[in-house]
Amino acid sequence: VAYGAFCINYEMTVLVAMQRVLADMTHVEIGDSVTETLSDDIGSTIQTAVADAMAELSMTTVALSRDDKVDLIARLDRQGIFEIKRGASMIADQFGISRATIYNYLREARERNGALAFPVALPVAPSVAPSVAVAVAVAVAVAVAVEED
Repeated sequence: VAYGAFCINYEMTVLVAMQRVLADMTHVEIGDSVTETLSDDIGSTIQTAVADAMAELSMTTVALSRDDKVDLIARLDRQGIFEIKRGASMIADQFGISRATIYNYLREARERNGALAFPVALPVAPSVAPSVAVAVAVAVAVAVAVEED
């Protein structure tokens, strides 16, 4: 009776290191969650965005100072809420203040962040070359920035 053994030695160090790298790259925290803000009603989407921003900033509507409101408006601006048609009006209604006040807060928030209060949009005739339109827009933006200083 014959007995034999077949043995293969293989260096696993590289594979173990690759496994660790892949595990680190694909690791997902259990607490991480994605919240969807898709809704048929834009008003409820805006209300949810305002409530979430207030919760993140630990604010309540009862005791909001002017700075708190500007911070809240800045956060909503970063989320793109003011790109939504009637977004400013809906937020104004929610806080019981005027739309003009919302735009004042928005201007102040953008100025604090070093951005132009309201980006300059120039009507340009179709016959004008795009590079000329860009040069004109840049010149106006610089002029506005210089006037603000």
